[in-house]
Amino acid sequence: KKYNKNITLENKVDKSILGGVLVRLGNIQIDGSVKTRLDNIKDQLSQVIS
Repeated sequence: KKYNKNITLENKVDKSILGGVLVRLGNIQIDGSVKTRLDNIKDQLSQVIS
């Protein structure tokens, strides 16, 4: 509704994201994956430690 488009869901299992969801709408990507969250925490910790 937000993008004013009809969608068709395609369910794929990608073990590399470790969990959560990754949604692609054309050029837009909505990343709710565990891998991205862990990468963000890693980056934040490395900034604090450095």
